Amino acid sequence: MDKLNFRKRDGMIVKDMGEETVLYDQEANQVHSLNATAALIYNLCDGYRGLGDIVGEMLSRFNIDEKTARRDVERILSELKEKGILR
Repeated sequence: MDKLNFRKRDGMIVKDMGEETVLYDQEANQVHSLNATAALIYNLCDGYRGLGDIVGEMLSRFNIDEKTARRDVERILSELKEKGILR
């Protein structure tokens, strides 16, 4: 997962609703709700950033240790990929 660059899948309509972000998958006709942390990670998936970059961004924004940040980012990225939200 370290060497992969994560990218948002095309065809998603994104709406920021304050404390959550709602994604509508037009192809699958599904709605996904992301909390603030998952939405931040989703928004960092620009096709250029890898796991280390995203973990680094989380470390700069939150008062957490690297092990916790890496574990949380890996879990969220895995869930987003599993749901077809990321490529």
